[in-house]
Amino acid sequence: MRKMLVLGKQPSLGFDALTKMRLLKDLFPEIEALPTPQYKKHAEHSK
Repeated sequence: MRKMLVLGKQPSLGFDALTKMRLLKDLFPEIEALPTPQYKKHAEHSK
């Protein structure tokens, strides 16, 4: 979690949302089907 704090350049809410989505993706890969533009962009980038 300490590394995440280093990336404090982004707004805390936005980064928190991305972090949650990333954790959710690790737990539930099928979540990629969610129609969230920001998350879809992130998912495509991490493939």
